[in-house]
Amino acid sequence: MIKLSLLVAGLLLHLLASATDSSPSREPDKNGIALLQRVAMSASTLSYSGVFVYRRGDLEETSRIARAVADGRELERIEVLDGSAREVIRNGTEVKCFLPNENRLIIERQSNVRGFPALIASDLASLERHYLVRSGGPGRVAGTVCQTLVLEPRVAFRYAHHLWIEPNSGLLLKSGLVDQRGQTLESFVFTQVSIGAALSRQQLMPSPESLLGRVQRVHTSEVGAGELKWAITSLPAGFRVHKVMMRRMADAPNAQAVVHMVISDGLAPVSVFIEEIADSGAGPMQQQTGAMSSYARRIGAHRALVMGEVPPATVKLIGDAIERRKE
Repeated sequence: MIKLSLLVAGLLLHLLASATDSSPSREPDKNGIALLQRVAMSASTLSYSGVFVYRRGDLEETSRIARAVADGRELERIEVLDGSAREVIRNGTEVKCFLPNENRLIIERQSNVRGFPALIASDLASLERHYLVRSGGPGRVAGTVCQTLVLEPRVAFRYAHHLWIEPNSGLLLKSGLVDQRGQTLESFVFTQVSIGAALSRQQLMPSPESLLGRVQRVHTSEVGAGELKWAITSLPAGFRVHKVMMRRMADAPNAQAVVHMVISDGLAPVSVFIEEIADSGAGPMQQQTGAMSSYARRIGAHRALVMGEVPPATVKLIGDAIERRKE
C-alpha cells in the first residue's frame, strides 16, 4: 500500500534541481519573497504547455505537460516520454495515474492537490528565517530570459534551491537542489514552453489506452491531528505538518489504511507513511538517490517510512521522533 502511495506522490514532486551559472549578490533580496509568492500563485492560475527534463542521480526523464484552468478548476496532463511509461491526469481534486506496462489506472481524490511546479504559498513569509534569499543575474531557459533566485539554507536539514523564474508570468522554468558541496542532486528544466496560449481538448485528454486500464481506486480522507494515533515529538526548525490523511484501497474492504503526513518548511517537501506489517522485518533502513532521502524503521507492529527532498539527517530525525500516542 505504501508503494502505491509513493508512486502517485513521486510523480507529482515538483521542486527538482540544477546549478546556476549566474553570480548572485550576497545581500538578501528584499523582493525575493514577493517573487516566490508569484511563483506559488502562478502554479494554480496559469495555463501553459511544454516539455521538461527531470534528473535525479542517474535517472533522466523527459515529460510533456499541458495545463489549463477552466471555470476555476485546474486540469493537467503529464506524460513521461521516455524510460518507464507513465501518464498523470488531474481534474480538479481527482488524480489519475496510468501505468501502461501494468495496464493499471490508479485513481485518487484529495483536496488541495498542488499542480506542477508549485510552492506551498502559506509558509513563504517565514522562509527568510531558514533561507537566505538572494537574486542572481538573468538566466536563459527554453529561449526565455528569466530572473534567478538562490535560497541558501541558514540552518541545517535542507538543501539550497536555485530557481529560474519567467518574469512576466512567475512560472518556474528551472529549479535546482544543491548540497553543501555545491553538487547538483536533482534538476528539472523546461526545454519548450508556451505560456497563456489556448490548449486543445486533446492535449488535456487521457490516452485511449488509459481508459482500458485495470482500475484501482485509492480512498483518501483527511484527519485532524488530535484524531491520529501517531505523533511526531520533534521536527527540524521551520518544518511543520501541513496535512494528515488516511489512505486505503477502496475496492479492498479488508485493506489496511496507511497514514500519510505531509510535512514542509514551505519549500522542501517530506512525506511520512505509517502502515501495519505482519512480518518481523529488518532493522532501520536509510537510502538516498539524488536529493531524495528515505528512512524506514519498525515501531511495534507498524513500519514508518519518511521520504523527501531533504538531507538524510532530516528524514532520520523525523523518523526517530515518530511514536504511538498513549491510549
